[in-house]
Amino acid sequence: MATLNLNYLEDLNIFNVNKLDYYSDHKVYKSKQEYLNKQSSFYQSLNGEYKFKYFASPKLIGEEYLKEDFDISSLDIINVPGCIELNYTHAPQYVNQMYPWDGSFISNPPHIDMDKNPTGIYFKDFDVANIDEDLNISFEAGAMALYVYLNGEFVGYSEDSFLPARFNINKYLKHHNRLTVVVCSYSKAAYIEGQDFWRLTGLYRDVYLYSTPKAHILDIKVLANLENNYQDGHLLLNVKSKNVKEINATLSYKGKEICKKSFKDLLDIKVKNVYSWSAEVPDLYDLELEVIDENGEVSEYIHQDVGFRTFEIKNKVMLINGKRVVFRGINRHEFSSIGGRHVTKEEMDEDIRFMKANNINAVRTSHYPNDTYWYELCDKYGIYLIDEVNMESHGSWTKMDVFDPSWNVPGSLPSWEKIVLDRVKHTFERDKNHPSIVIWSIGNESWAGTNTVKMHDLFNELDKTRPVHYESCMHVREFRDSTDIESYMYAKVPEIEDYLNNNPDKPYISCEYSHAMANSLGGIDEYIKLEDKYELYQGGFIWDYMDQGIIVDDKWLYGGDFFDRPHDNSFCCNGVRYCNRTDSPKVCEMKQVYAPVVLTVKKNKVEIYNKNLFISTSIYNFVVTILKNGKFYREYSFNEDVAPLSKKVCSLDLEGINEYDEYVVKVSAHLKDDYGLLQKGHLISFGEDVIGQYKHSVDENDNNYKVFNSDLNIGVYGDKFSVLFSKREGGIISLKYNGQEWVNKPLLPTFFRANTDNDRGNRFNITSSIWYSVDQFLNYTNKQYKVIDDEKVFTIVYTYILMNSMQNKVDVTYKVYGDGNIEVNAHYYGANNLPEFALFGMNLAIPLKVESFKYYGLGEQENYIDRHNGTSLGIYQTTPMENVSKYIEPQECGNRSEVRYCKLYLNNHHSLKIYMKDKPLNISVLPYSNIELEFAKHIHELNKSPNYTYLRVCGFMRGVGGDDSWGAPVLSKYCLDATKDYEFSFYIQGE
Repeated sequence: MATLNLNYLEDLNIFNVNKLDYYSDHKVYKSKQEYLNKQSSFYQSLNGEYKFKYFASPKLIGEEYLKEDFDISSLDIINVPGCIELNYTHAPQYVNQMYPWDGSFISNPPHIDMDKNPTGIYFKDFDVANIDEDLNISFEAGAMALYVYLNGEFVGYSEDSFLPARFNINKYLKHHNRLTVVVCSYSKAAYIEGQDFWRLTGLYRDVYLYSTPKAHILDIKVLANLENNYQDGHLLLNVKSKNVKEINATLSYKGKEICKKSFKDLLDIKVKNVYSWSAEVPDLYDLELEVIDENGEVSEYIHQDVGFRTFEIKNKVMLINGKRVVFRGINRHEFSSIGGRHVTKEEMDEDIRFMKANNINAVRTSHYPNDTYWYELCDKYGIYLIDEVNMESHGSWTKMDVFDPSWNVPGSLPSWEKIVLDRVKHTFERDKNHPSIVIWSIGNESWAGTNTVKMHDLFNELDKTRPVHYESCMHVREFRDSTDIESYMYAKVPEIEDYLNNNPDKPYISCEYSHAMANSLGGIDEYIKLEDKYELYQGGFIWDYMDQGIIVDDKWLYGGDFFDRPHDNSFCCNGVRYCNRTDSPKVCEMKQVYAPVVLTVKKNKVEIYNKNLFISTSIYNFVVTILKNGKFYREYSFNEDVAPLSKKVCSLDLEGINEYDEYVVKVSAHLKDDYGLLQKGHLISFGEDVIGQYKHSVDENDNNYKVFNSDLNIGVYGDKFSVLFSKREGGIISLKYNGQEWVNKPLLPTFFRANTDNDRGNRFNITSSIWYSVDQFLNYTNKQYKVIDDEKVFTIVYTYILMNSMQNKVDVTYKVYGDGNIEVNAHYYGANNLPEFALFGMNLAIPLKVESFKYYGLGEQENYIDRHNGTSLGIYQTTPMENVSKYIEPQECGNRSEVRYCKLYLNNHHSLKIYMKDKPLNISVLPYSNIELEFAKHIHELNKSPNYTYLRVCGFMRGVGGDDSWGAPVLSKYCLDATKDYEFSFYIQGE
């Protein structure tokens, strides 16, 4: 009788039982026609509905559940692929560094809490017509530990959540079969699968049966390198097979046959003037293999993509096909907001499309091997991959953010050696034939020891063509031989330069940098500048691709929202895309700084810098667009063939430009034709320059207004406007143009914005919390205003005392002109010993729902002083609601910088205008106040039908930062020093 041997869960010597040998991920067909139809008769899918039962502990599972005749008719249904937790049998849990049981069980590897180990049993009945063939079952992934039974018999056991578990089932097979799979959430493997993500379990990749003919290729190993100064290709193909008489091989390129040979074990082909593979030009050759059995019949057909390329470290520099490569990369968790760890092919298709569209050339599979389909996409469309072993034991050496590796695993513990080396072997064997994989990684954030060195050495032994990466050994320099590449996480630019300036012995990458949590990615361009400054600086990988929010009933949820305890809140949401796979405002910044073509415009010239390694700019069409005062003026295009890694300066035709207006001269690069996934006309990058200066004039000679200076208020009235200044409340309490009221609360100085995740992470919200109090409780008395007599203009000055100190104050001066223009001047006087503030501006609460607003400034996305490279100066129109960035946890958002003017529109055709005076402004128009944004914990908590509009006009705005989200400050040049004076002006006008 089958039993459930729970000893496997903690036994370090047992992590695979009866699993088949590891081999390449090639697919087998009976014929070429089957391949073309993408239907192989060797495979039978077992995806779909399973019967399911949940247990809080595997100890509760009786032997009766494992019997083939157990009655499953009344059990629940679960879908495969899928995650158990998303069926709400128990809560999904998000934790980062700590282990999920922290506080309820004392970590003591390899031991786990058997009493609190959520477990599910899957049941599937299926039929097999031919039980005499050689039949296997494959679970492409499953977490955390799998016990497999067929017809009441134990088939095998597997750990390693992200690689296939394959078993031969011949001796258990019947025509009518009962598959039973027990999936435990925790085993000893949980100690080395402690990645920063949702803890989700189940069978979340494909499950299928596959048969093998008598004459069969078991494994393929492709070596397709370049020779003769990277001009020619050399293909070596090693196969492991059984009962094979010979193999007929045909190599072709885009339908043209290159070579045809027959072989048995080793295929050796040389190709002159080969088309090489790179992320820029992902040329693939088609290798067709026909397996001939002992009777001379075709037993099976295999199609194998072959990419000829050489990746190497030479003179301490990483080269692809002889050229220094720079990774403009991103980390990608395999995640779906709907399916959890089950990511559909459609979602992966969207991921690759996004990456190619936004100038990403590299992905790190953080932090485990991905679905095979992802590698196929990266091969086909061109992405450099760091393929990472499923290992992270962060919680075993970081305690309360302090390094304490006293019980680190795997460390140098001999008892853990076999487990981690097995993961290296399995990763290599499955993925070895993908040209997109240029670097192996032994894992993530697991400290270091003799075991990490052995993992590195095993990769080097198995594969001489790819270097090995590991970052965490940087903390333990005596085990630095765990990596061939110097790799840091979240190193600041000066720290990177310190390494590069001090006799570096290895090439450098940032395997994680520019932590993209919510309103972030500020200052990323500082890293990009290192590309041309240091040869050994070879780029980095943004953390990360998309927010790991789980969507339930249109609500975007994060850690703790499922009553999961303990948890790490919204720290799982740090992507450049939202959890529904739509783009955040950070995307345009990333795309521009990652651009392979840099366009620098200076008046009537543009420098074209082609950073591509293998593509000239002949594939691009360069478009020159000229705006006059923000409006379209003229456009033309030109072609220029700039060789890879070269620069050229071209003259621009600026005929008609005068010195009285402001012109934007923008040059953009677009694809001439369709290219891979990208369509003709796709924007690659742009550059622009501003000539002249925007001007707004007022009629200072129009003094056609009246002033009524009463006891509590002063009214100023013109032909089509009126403004009421309060002596008691300290500002404008009424502003009307053509009878339309625009003021709900007085226009007042402001220093506070809703804190960003970075603000909270670097404790700005605490160290500068006094400015929140100033904002909410501005100190004004009725003696702090004065009226200046002038026949041409009405002038009133308000003084606001800050910090209860006469040394620290703000003067706001209003000048009302007869044409309805109101000039506002705000002057902040600094004082000693004050913390930085987030901004200096003026806030206006409008008692109406503004329908839309149009502005002339940087757009079209939200932008800040340290994140605006991806924006362009022009006229844009949107709505206050659309201006709310959909960060899963609301915070400061919606700012527009370099604003010349902004117009707010009501549906009754009234409008309110804000114009710059001497310098451009920062402006935001939102349906929510700073306080609403500050205290809402989820985007869905904000009022869907707000009644007010909040206009903020700033002369000065702090950057958002982005080096990391747990302590890194905003770069000093983007901060606001409260000990200094600040002054700015703008105009208000309406109609």
